[in-house]
Amino acid sequence: MSPNSGIGWNPKFAESDLDTLYSLICDHPLGILVTGSLPSSSAPNIDLHSTYILFVLDTPGSPDRTTGTLGLLRGHIARGSPHAKALMQTLQNTNATNSNSDSDSGSDSDSTNQTLPQEAMVLFTSPTSSYITPFFYSSRKSGTTGDGKVVPTWFSRAVQVYGSVRLHHDASPGSTASRFLKRQLQDLTRHGESHMMRFPESEAWRVGDAPVEFVDRLSRAIVGVEIRNCRIEEKSKLGQEVRAEDQLGAVRGLRGLGTKGGAELAGLVEEDMRRKEERKVVLERDGRLVRGEKVKGPNGWYYTATSPLAVKSVDIVECGMWVMALLALAYGLLMSVLG
Repeated sequence: MSPNSGIGWNPKFAESDLDTLYSLICDHPLGILVTGSLPSSSAPNIDLHSTYILFVLDTPGSPDRTTGTLGLLRGHIARGSPHAKALMQTLQNTNATNSNSDSDSGSDSDSTNQTLPQEAMVLFTSPTSSYITPFFYSSRKSGTTGDGKVVPTWFSRAVQVYGSVRLHHDASPGSTASRFLKRQLQDLTRHGESHMMRFPESEAWRVGDAPVEFVDRLSRAIVGVEIRNCRIEEKSKLGQEVRAEDQLGAVRGLRGLGTKGGAELAGLVEEDMRRKEERKVVLERDGRLVRGEKVKGPNGWYYTATSPLAVKSVDIVECGMWVMALLALAYGLLMSVLG
């Protein structure tokens, strides 16, 4: 498979900065492991398997796209799942074919290959995404501000990791697999407690806090999965394909929703605009507008403002007219009393 043959095929939306890709994986470590062409007696009619797996990312000291030194993903999968059974069966068949004998592939010894011949893919997605209405775009209007050629879209970010899969499935005490799983569970817990939950180290939960026998029993029910990253692609669809003024309109509209997710996504779009000089000019020139055009949101009408957060359902001119009318009414009543 050639480079950039997945979601990164379009350079307009592709992200090449590895630190940015690693950050998305670390912030959203729940990935979908996808493998194909795996024989399975438990699911003989299924050629494609996919499983949600929590991964720990080991980043290299000096990532190099040319040599494929892009780090490792470490996770685990339930031993009794159809996917795990298909993976182990494929590994056993491969080793049997290579050795031309009925060799036992049940241990992680140096003489037995534990790497699958097929390439696998892991998909990570950011939950910070949103539907984008054409109401956010100034180009929706025919005339001086646009040609009306706009359609709805969805802003999102995702990373695809491709690489070889190595299994750690020997459940015997002291095996390579048991040591791998012990470290993987500890590192995954540490990442969740510190990076995701923000607990200080002194207050974080540790695997060692659970009974040893309990942890050992659960560990025997899982299989370790290690993926050597050979290729990483990312897609950030944040309005790069539309006019800069329309991309800024999306920022205002997202902030105008008044939601945490909308504000976070608006920040990502602003960050993308700052990285492109011609769009940065538009952002710095027009991005400080407090109020803009009114657009209809899910809970009423919103101003498409960018900073501060949009004012909901308040028209300053209309409010001023009501205030003047009330003052005139109060003045009339006062005069009638005094008269």
